[in-house]
Amino acid sequence: MSRPSRPIQRTAQALAVLMGAWLVVIPMTVTSASAPAPVPTFSEFGSAKQVYVTGLAPFAPM
Repeated sequence: MSRPSRPIQRTAQALAVLMGAWLVVIPMTVTSASAPAPVPTFSEFGSAKQVYVTGLAPFAPM
């Protein structure tokens, strides 16, 4: 069998590098995305017309 040409060999090497990087990066993003959400420091109570929020300063954005 003949040896692969240079462009094919370079393409195969580039593909191997990209796949290797993908195998490293993807698990890192999946584990950071599945981290638990922080517990809020406020609580809210009420109905559709009135809402009471405790633990925040007056007029603080949420």
